[in-house]
Amino acid sequence: MSSLKPEEIAGILAVIGIAILGLIVKNQSKIDNISYFFHSLLPSSQNWKIYVIIALPLILFINYKINSWIKGRINKSEEERELVRYSSEDIKRLFEIDLEKMYSLSKVTDFINDLKGMLKYVRKYAMLKHYSSRLKEKIKESKIRLNKLVESEKEDMLRDRVHELEDEIRILDENKRRKEFEEGQADDKRLNALHVNDNPVFVKSNLSEKQIDLLLNNGYSYLNEFCVNHGKIIQVLVKPTLNHSKTHTFLVWSVKRYLNKLKEVSHVQDFDTVGADITFKSNGEKFAIEIETGSLLSKKFQLSQKVDSLNEKYKDGWMFIVSNKNLLPKYRKFGVVTSRSEFPKTLKKLLKTATQ
Repeated sequence: MSSLKPEEIAGILAVIGIAILGLIVKNQSKIDNISYFFHSLLPSSQNWKIYVIIALPLILFINYKINSWIKGRINKSEEERELVRYSSEDIKRLFEIDLEKMYSLSKVTDFINDLKGMLKYVRKYAMLKHYSSRLKEKIKESKIRLNKLVESEKEDMLRDRVHELEDEIRILDENKRRKEFEEGQADDKRLNALHVNDNPVFVKSNLSEKQIDLLLNNGYSYLNEFCVNHGKIIQVLVKPTLNHSKTHTFLVWSVKRYLNKLKEVSHVQDFDTVGADITFKSNGEKFAIEIETGSLLSKKFQLSQKVDSLNEKYKDGWMFIVSNKNLLPKYRKFGVVTSRSEFPKTLKKLLKTATQ
């Protein structure tokens, strides 16, 4: 092959320069203008030096750009490999986290969000896609842990609420006991004001509603009976004394009040267990009254002893008052006996007979 002439070499360099320039300059009009400029110079072989002068800097520039592009690609590839390496380490650290040691809902929630963000990231890189399945499994495990923590927190909330309610109940109980104690003290004062220890019977009409409630709450109960003192049936509140009935307690109270009204009667006393139920004096003489509701009729020996004792102590100065008229014939054979309604007349006869 014959050697190329200088002008031919220059032309070839110009063509190469234009071709490479076309790869860089994407504006077709500019390429056409440059190409036209070179073609205008080609007919003259004397211009080959000009071709060389023009093409050589262009080729050098193109060489620089190519080297820069290759170096950039190499650096980018190295950066990507470094990024993937660090990402792999971060992903592995996520897999090593022990979910059972995470007790905060917010921390588990943030961890799930981190896993989801990492899953979205690894799908962009082929070198990291093999972590996708493990990330999905870790997300699933994290959600299970989150649900357990939610249930545990609900249980804790319920337990705390139970403790709160227990504390509220305890406080209410303490307040109730304090109130009951204070009310009890107030009731004691009101009961003392009524002198309940000395008064087993209260006339209902003489009491206020609060006093009635107070007495009913402290062993008293309603009773409708004929009253010797009032001469009619009255409603009272009675608290039985010792083992006596309500009627017996009421009759003792009623007879005592009647006796206390009489000018000729003094030293009226009642006894719960020993001796006659009521004793008093009139004109210096001692008298006794025995209240009977029929309970002693079945205890003949005890009744006989009581009668003997009364005859010995008071001779003709004592009598029975029966709670029911039907009992009159049953007690008449033991001594003087009267009903409630006839008590004033019988008492007058008893006092008159005893003083003769």
